[in-house]
Amino acid sequence: MDLYEYQARDMFRAHGVPVLPGITATTVDEARDAAHTLLDEGADLLVVKAQVKTGGRGKAGGVKLAYTPEEAAEKAETILGLTIKGHSVRTLLIAAGADIAKEYYFSILLDRSHRRYLAMCSKEGGMDIETLAKERPEALARVPLDPVRGIDDECAREILSAAGFDSERFDALAPVLVALWQTFRDEDATLVEVNPLVTAHDGSVWAVDGKVSLDDNARFRHPEHEQLIDRDTQDSREALAKEMGLNYVRLIGEVGIIGNGAGLVMSTLDVVAMAGQDLGVKPANFLDIGGGASAQVMAKGLNIILGDEQVRSVFVNVFGGITACDAVAEGILGALDMLGEAAKKPIVVRLDGNKVKEGRDILLNAAHPLVHMVDTMDEAARWAAVLAAPHARPQCHGKTKAMTIFLNLDSRVIVQGMTGAEGRKHTQRMLNSGTAILGGTNPKKAGTTLSFTVRDCGPAATHMTEREVEIPVFGTVAHAREATGANTSVIFVPPAFAKSAALEAIEAGIETVVVITEGIPVADATIIVDRALAAGTRLIGPNCPGIISPGQSNVGITPADITGPGKIGLVSKSGTLTYQLMYELRDIGFTTCLGIGGDPVVGTTHIDALAAFEADPDTELVVMIGEIGGDAEERAAVWIAENMTKPVVAYIAGFTAPEGKTMGHAGAIVSGSAGTAHAKAEALEAVGVQVGRTPSQTAQLVRSLLSS
Repeated sequence: MDLYEYQARDMFRAHGVPVLPGITATTVDEARDAAHTLLDEGADLLVVKAQVKTGGRGKAGGVKLAYTPEEAAEKAETILGLTIKGHSVRTLLIAAGADIAKEYYFSILLDRSHRRYLAMCSKEGGMDIETLAKERPEALARVPLDPVRGIDDECAREILSAAGFDSERFDALAPVLVALWQTFRDEDATLVEVNPLVTAHDGSVWAVDGKVSLDDNARFRHPEHEQLIDRDTQDSREALAKEMGLNYVRLIGEVGIIGNGAGLVMSTLDVVAMAGQDLGVKPANFLDIGGGASAQVMAKGLNIILGDEQVRSVFVNVFGGITACDAVAEGILGALDMLGEAAKKPIVVRLDGNKVKEGRDILLNAAHPLVHMVDTMDEAARWAAVLAAPHARPQCHGKTKAMTIFLNLDSRVIVQGMTGAEGRKHTQRMLNSGTAILGGTNPKKAGTTLSFTVRDCGPAATHMTEREVEIPVFGTVAHAREATGANTSVIFVPPAFAKSAALEAIEAGIETVVVITEGIPVADATIIVDRALAAGTRLIGPNCPGIISPGQSNVGITPADITGPGKIGLVSKSGTLTYQLMYELRDIGFTTCLGIGGDPVVGTTHIDALAAFEADPDTELVVMIGEIGGDAEERAAVWIAENMTKPVVAYIAGFTAPEGKTMGHAGAIVSGSAGTAHAKAEALEAVGVQVGRTPSQTAQLVRSLLSS
């Protein structure tokens, strides 16, 4: 969540960062009254500032100076209602002006590329910092920060020295940098920026303008942040969806989208956009129902989408992994029953994966007049686009041991969080996949065991037997490792406890730690990754589906029955797109399928996986799935050009994603030209990587390369 300037100033003030007095106003009269107050309190100059969550206010006429209450009122009248880069000005900040002697720049941000925090500092402030960084990079100091130490007085002086400040300025500026770090740390921010940070002629230091971005994943630690949400500017449907617990973003289009998994839904947007290009049809929304496909969840989603007047058809695209397709089918029918006559628009359904036959049979037998079943993702997208087109409404009907990376038959696994509902469910599934699970952890249940019924397939899968196994529960990871010789851990615990669980595994000497948990705050993830790198631990995740080496071991939540052993390596940011490509290429099979997670900070990168696949003699080709946000794919492209001898085929989800919208993963956000699907595809294609525009097209490219 990005804050308005006045909110950032209030936050700065609360943490000891010096800011000048300021009062918000939403009307001309309020602006006049605020000016009176500030002038009476001793201000000589006033600044009337538009409050919008975008840059370029000054150039757009959103920042003006005033010396009297009447002048402030006149300036307020010209700014209120102004539109700046699509943002309407509803609020003003009337602030005391500073007696500026020098202007500087300072920020603390998440450096996603290097999975750490970064301080940036310059003696030149009050200007476009992106231009400075591009044209004169030597004028901008970049100092990596230890996530635990942060910025203390010593570190602050090191930053100022790196930026070229004279030592006589250190005593005045260093405490401000420390206070800004405290703001960043204590508020779980991902960005704190002051531009300009100024010194007045009397030597005082002031944060004149500020930006703060807060980590939404850490909101459970900050209930007070709820009051910072600007509900007046929220899209009403997005606000309603949020109240319902749905991950929804409204777009401008005609085809409503519902899917399970952020990556799959973003991919669905791209496929629909391509399918509807010649019809003038676009996606109308992003809606990820995650693992829930109950009638209640589906009804909530359909209610939001069907109530949108721009929507003419709905595309439900689900790949059954943990969520079975029969449950999805029942959810769709239950939702339509709940909605009754409110549901009037055609719904195209594509199901694949777990219990797909049962799911399709349920929908076909129901023969609901609004529901159209289509077999493939591309075909379903085309039908949804055709149904949404203004002048068209047709009907539609109808174990061999191989080399692997990071996980193999020798992987001995413990489950942190095994005794919880999710941990127990996935432990059962992993055992059925043949994973060697030797124990779980729970300090309160140490010394107990959990019973599981394991299904074993006979030779050539001609028969199946069942057996009961007892898995011991240990109090700590260290005890579990000592007793079992475990070398791999998978973590199923809530976000608030994920950091301590991961650090416990790392400190116990576990070689591979897989963090399934989603919603982990960036501050926590940064520390986990930092400690894993220092310890030499292979960390996979967080917010990932895990890793599977088909026929050998499966750690995480990836369905084991949608593919088999083969010669393709797969690395993906998205869980559901991992499943999608595994299924599309199931006849060829895989050495290892690795879901690295789409959060801004992850333990294993595309490059790590590419290097491992390059060294694996059984992997003949690598499929790399990326998403919008960050520059991981561009960095991978550079690495591929310099190191990779095996062919790589890529798919990037998010060609249709709008600027500045978070879509599912914490990292899936585009700002300007940075991190777009187009930029990533261009970087990869420039080094010879073939990039599919849909999952099916990506699979075709793989087949073509392997056959040649």
